[in-house]
Amino acid sequence: NVSEVIIYGSSSTMFAPMVVTTTQVMTSGTDAESYEGCLVSVVAVTVDNPDLGNGEWSFTDGTNSARVDDNWNYFYYPEEEQELAEVTGVLDFTFDDFKIQPRLARDVVEEGVTRIQRINQVLYSDLMKVAEDNSSDQSYFFDDTVTIEGIVTVATGLAFAGNDGGLKVIFEDFNGGPWSGIVCYDSLGSNLGNQPIGRKIRVTGRIDEYGSSNYDGNVTEIFTTQPIQAIGLDPVVPVDTISTGDFRDPLTGEQWGAVWVEILDA
Repeated sequence: NVSEVIIYGSSSTMFAPMVVTTTQVMTSGTDAESYEGCLVSVVAVTVDNPDLGNGEWSFTDGTNSARVDDNWNYFYYPEEEQELAEVTGVLDFTFDDFKIQPRLARDVVEEGVTRIQRINQVLYSDLMKVAEDNSSDQSYFFDDTVTIEGIVTVATGLAFAGNDGGLKVIFEDFNGGPWSGIVCYDSLGSNLGNQPIGRKIRVTGRIDEYGSSNYDGNVTEIFTTQPIQAIGLDPVVPVDTISTGDFRDPLTGEQWGAVWVEILDA
């Protein structure tokens, strides 16, 4: 039983997860017991079962399989045979199985296209830095160039993008949900094209934050570095139902930025 907790402040250094193999950390693995409670990482694996029930799924290295659980929200939607560059998390043991528990979206790294939630989701501790408002909710992908996919929720030209000829479009992950929306900006407008609501698009660009001393907080955006690719059309755009209270709590409000939402019975 914990009787006291002392917070000393932010650490000046961050330790890296220990790279292990599937054989080491799977149930009945050679070193699973010794790694329990440790931050571990398994690289170059493939999803072999996307739904084991109760939010669990598994991956394989081609020989053995290990489980992943959802003790924390990390907004990954596994698909069978999807290739993963890395799965990181705390090794846990519950209900007779060892399981990796990712901490947030950046802990599950897919090959190829980056999911929007990996770019957007930040730790609660970063959301609470209200005294450092211009850096409190910055993406960990700031200044990185990535390729992402999603479905358009605000068509080209509908959202104000300044008076200098720029254009923006807003889109979100196909699954919707928290941290799934993002603003796409092009200073010239030439890379955006005419993107209607419901179009599925692939965007390559640089992650940036719109914010300054005269603007509260940061808006995570992707600045296009090449023309947007259209990859399909879906008339059913995901809409998330939330409550007005979700906007008032800093731990829940930020996650709905740029996401298409509705509030009922208000």
